[in-house]
Amino acid sequence: MGILLALGAGKLWSRDSPLPCPLERVDLIAAGGALLVDNQARRCAWRGRCFTCAPGIEDALCWGQRPLLLSGEADCLTLHAPDGMPEWTLHTGVEPRQLCLLPGGRCLAVAGGLSGEIRLVRLPELTPLRSFPVPGAALCLAVQRGWLYAACAVGEEEIHCLLCRLSLRTGGLETLRAFPGLPGALAAGPEGALYLGATERLYRFTGDPPQLGALREGFGLPRRILPLGGQVLVADPVLEQALVLDAMLQKKPVTLYRGEVQDACITSSVPGNPSP
Repeated sequence: MGILLALGAGKLWSRDSPLPCPLERVDLIAAGGALLVDNQARRCAWRGRCFTCAPGIEDALCWGQRPLLLSGEADCLTLHAPDGMPEWTLHTGVEPRQLCLLPGGRCLAVAGGLSGEIRLVRLPELTPLRSFPVPGAALCLAVQRGWLYAACAVGEEEIHCLLCRLSLRTGGLETLRAFPGLPGALAAGPEGALYLGATERLYRFTGDPPQLGALREGFGLPRRILPLGGQVLVADPVLEQALVLDAMLQKKPVTLYRGEVQDACITSSVPGNPSP
């Protein structure tokens, strides 16, 4: 198991060894490095194949052996066959931003962006199940202990990050707390911890309901937060850095990479090929 960083123009970085890149550019990594996206060329690499995808892919994941891509430019969600051919497409949201697979693996949540909603979708046919309105623009999602957490951008003249959560049992929505800046990333950690990356800051919450336990400054806008047991990896394209922090956010961050960083993932396979 290792850390894989997408460095933009045709480069992948691993501290274990240099890795080949099947695309001219990598803007997004998913499925443990098995799925790579080049938004400039509208190309994806998956299981040794390259195929054309929708423009402006904001998020992606693997469902079974099929890539699932969310386009913020075309406002659509597409499930592709293992050979890359599109099987099912659903128009959803306005500049939708993120996907989150729910427990059980047959239902997917979509952060609808400017549509101000979270939509639940059944797989594999991408059947719409239900939509939940949220304040502002729904940008980031994470599942933790029976709750679907959402980070929303609210306000007009001054943007704030509003943390909400949706009960997966009752469908009830709770508004938790607002923080300065734009939401960038949200991730569930071990032992019920929740991490939120917003403009210039990284927050850690614990408890139910979540209480702010720690915050760390020194960021631009985190794009990806990856809890790694006792550590947390943060990819920050704005300040062009990838940092490793202790899980409690108490110690000084360690710079893993400095330079253009678009995305990050935990991997145990060759990029563009299937994970074991």
